[in-house]
Amino acid sequence: LLAGLDLGTGGRAEVKVRGHLAVVNENDGLFVIDLGNPSLPAIAAHLGAESFSDAALGDGVAVAVPTPGGLPVVFNLSDPSNPVQAAQLPLFFQSGVALDGRIAYVLSRPEFDADQNAYFDSLRAYDLTDPASPVLLDELTALPAHVLPNGAFASSPLTIAGDRLYAVSGDKIRVVDISDPTNLTLLATMSTAPSSREMVVVGNVGYVAADQFLVLDLNGLPADPPVLGSVDRILFNVARHASGIVYGAEGTSAINGDVPIIDASACPMPPMITDPPRSASAVAGGAPVVFEVAAAFADAYQWRFNGVPISDGPNYTGTTTPALTVRPLAATEGTYDVLVTNPQGSVSAGPAVLAVTENADLNGDGVVDLLDYALFSAQFGGPFP
Repeated sequence: LLAGLDLGTGGRAEVKVRGHLAVVNENDGLFVIDLGNPSLPAIAAHLGAESFSDAALGDGVAVAVPTPGGLPVVFNLSDPSNPVQAAQLPLFFQSGVALDGRIAYVLSRPEFDADQNAYFDSLRAYDLTDPASPVLLDELTALPAHVLPNGAFASSPLTIAGDRLYAVSGDKIRVVDISDPTNLTLLATMSTAPSSREMVVVGNVGYVAADQFLVLDLNGLPADPPVLGSVDRILFNVARHASGIVYGAEGTSAINGDVPIIDASACPMPPMITDPPRSASAVAGGAPVVFEVAAAFADAYQWRFNGVPISDGPNYTGTTTPALTVRPLAATEGTYDVLVTNPQGSVSAGPAVLAVTENADLNGDGVVDLLDYALFSAQFGGPFP
């Protein structure tokens, strides 16, 4: 435990983190936390006493859902110590919200379709580039909803992983393609364990908080995901560390209970970058340059130059290993990245830039001028004009 922060006695709280900021929504309102020093977290701002059921944090913006009902509130966090309520989104009775940069995704509460005798959610995408003027980009309707046996509606926490958005509720996982926020597309509606409450997705693996903890293989969309592993612990929330360790909130409610720590590293994992390649500079024809990447759960590597896969040859060695060696030449100057893969997925690391200077630039300042001539003359005894 690095530190603790007293937020009062507001009851149940949820935390969303992005960069050095976190937002905590609870019964006493929305808190903005500065995590610049993890050992000394500080409350940057407290947004009133209104109760929020869900919140999401993006690039300089946050969206919070009031409890009960009400319109989602957009906060401008360009100055975290002075958040400004910038706008409200015109959508009542929301059941989930997520942010990807400055694109907000809001899931509505279910509505009954008499023709199909079923309940359906709708998902909206808003552009919050200007937090004061949200722009509706698209709305996806007819998302099959989950209704509890007592007729109540289950909340649907939203999770974004790459170009996919996952909405988990009850025994359903809805998967939406968000690669184009102006054209939302339902990819699949999959069945999973009853009472599923939240899911974290890494690559093509899902970690589900339910009446038991589940690890799901999401490779086979739209087929129902097979279970890779499970633990008989009732979880309300879940988070996963790069090492494969999973943390959850457990108990008869989200207020009490333990925080179980589960080792899920034995389950198949997509690759994860732990140390990306770094940019470098070199003199043309000089010592070779080595770009290195560190990754967990990696089976294969493929280095690319300016986005194009490369192979071993006169200018490159190690093109399918964690370490790429480059001969610095004008022809090899550019950007390098590496695609790391395993059967569960792939991830890229980089780009790293190689800057190559000509040999005549003896002082390495990027310009060939009299200073370089002076160095040359000093080394070889020539006259300096």
